[in-house]
Amino acid sequence: MNKKAMEISAAFLVSVIVAIAFFGLALTFGLNAMKGAEEYSTTLSEQTMAQTENMLDTGHNSVVMPFKSKKVLVEDLTLFAVGIRNIVDDIQRPARAYRIVVEYNLDKSTQACGGCNANWIKMNSGSGKSPLDITVNPKQNRVSSIGIQPPSGSAEGTYAFDVKICYDNENANNNPSPLCSDATYPDFYTDPLLIKAIIKN
Repeated sequence: MNKKAMEISAAFLVSVIVAIAFFGLALTFGLNAMKGAEEYSTTLSEQTMAQTENMLDTGHNSVVMPFKSKKVLVEDLTLFAVGIRNIVDDIQRPARAYRIVVEYNLDKSTQACGGCNANWIKMNSGSGKSPLDITVNPKQNRVSSIGIQPPSGSAEGTYAFDVKICYDNENANNNPSPLCSDATYPDFYTDPLLIKAIIKN
C-alpha cells in the first residue's frame, strides 16, 4: 500500500472514531434528558383528570382525591391527584388563592424518613416543591398533582403524608389555623387529608 493510500485510510479511521464518539455523547445526553423528564413530570393522565373532575362535579366535597394509597417503586415518580372546587357562587368575585401543603407524617408511617419533606415530594409548580400556590375561579374546579418519588435506598414500609389545603379568606385572620398559619393563607379549606406511599421492593 502506498503512502497516499495509508494517509487516506488513517484519516478515514479518525473520522469514523470521531463520529462514533459524537454519536455516543448525543445518545447519552438524550437518554439523560428523557430520564429527567420522566422523573419530574407531574402531568396526570387524562383518565385521572376526568375522574377527579367528575368527583368534584357530582359529589358534595370541595376537595377530592381519587386515590389516597398507592404502591410505589424506589426512584419512580408516583402521582396523586387532588381536586379543588371554589364553592363561591358569585362569579363576579375574583379568583380565590389556595395553597396546598404536603408534609411527611411520622405518626402514621411505619418508617422514619428524615428526607421525606425535602427530597420525596414533587409538586406541579415552578419549584417542584411543597407548598403549591394556585388560583381557582368561582364555581370552577382545579386539579393538581402531588408526586412522591422515593430515592434509591429507601426502605420498605408505609410512608404517610398530610395534605393541607388553605385559602385566602380575603378577611385577614378571621379564622387562623396553627397548621397553615401563613398570613396570606390562614384558613383551612378542608380537614387535612392523608396519602400513603407503600414501598415493597
